[in-house]
Amino acid sequence: MNVKFMIAVAAACSATASQAEEALLRISGSTTVYPYAVMAADVYVEEKSAIYPEIEGIGTSKGIAKLCNGQVEPAIDIAMASRRIKEKELAACAEADIGPLLEVKFGFDGLVLATHSDINQLTSVQLFRALAPIVNDGSGLVQNSTTHWNQTDSTLPEVPISVILPDASHGTREIFDKKIMLDGCRKTGVFEQLLLKVEGNKKEAAKLCTRIRAAPFTTEPEGGSKAVWASLTGSQTSIGLVSFGIYSVNSDDVTAVSFNTEEPTIENIADGSYQLSRPLFFYLSDSSKISKPSVSKYVKTVLSDELSGENGFFTHFGLIPDPSLAQNRKDFEDGVGLGVNF
Repeated sequence: MNVKFMIAVAAACSATASQAEEALLRISGSTTVYPYAVMAADVYVEEKSAIYPEIEGIGTSKGIAKLCNGQVEPAIDIAMASRRIKEKELAACAEADIGPLLEVKFGFDGLVLATHSDINQLTSVQLFRALAPIVNDGSGLVQNSTTHWNQTDSTLPEVPISVILPDASHGTREIFDKKIMLDGCRKTGVFEQLLLKVEGNKKEAAKLCTRIRAAPFTTEPEGGSKAVWASLTGSQTSIGLVSFGIYSVNSDDVTAVSFNTEEPTIENIADGSYQLSRPLFFYLSDSSKISKPSVSKYVKTVLSDELSGENGFFTHFGLIPDPSLAQNRKDFEDGVGLGVNF
């Protein structure tokens, strides 16, 4: 066989394999962002004739840990997040020499307290009184002995306390801890009493505020909002904390509980009056954006008006558009990263 021909074939095969490996994206993280990432992948593959990305929904914290752990093989290119990255996670990235990081916000999501029961409104105070292991009975801190919602507030129906939550690795749970448990802890005076017990350590007092009672009062299935929804469908009395995206495509089956008097509507989430809302992000290193063109092409697909814009495809599945989308797109192209850099 002609030697030159064999060399040419070998070179072509090597180039093809190299291009395939370069084009293969690995994306991991938030189960809330996961369905949007998959829908974006469908468009990206069709428009760019690209290899379908590997996408896994394992929770925000685990996804960021994968991105920022230089020892993980194969490394991921993009972390999906339903909360902003933490300082300690940035430090882990820096220590692994991964960065500078780019933060890409593509929209907002609300959290919905969904139920089949007669409960139609709740506050952070009522939820804290139902779920905290230690409460204030007016004379001091005592063990929580309530079993039904009407025992936390006489205006609520006599329904057994049962709340289904994502586990602690999910961004959804962290929003619950901060905007429900910590807020209720402060409003009931428990935070100040705990502060005395921990000698003024605010961080430790806040951590104690977010503790929750075990089953049957709470359950924590693995798998984020989808797992919560699956558990909720089999209960007539439980309340499940799910993403607005999950709720929006299943709203005929359940009631959305108002939170602190506000309904979880697109308008209320967008203007911030509904407090259980959060931005959705992708995190990636600036170097991967430059060295791996498929990373940039995919993110630009996500940030397109056709997907994430005011009337984009994602809005049909619960995404709340970001008014700053055009600026976010420009910041990504310029490598600004919305200020998250080392």
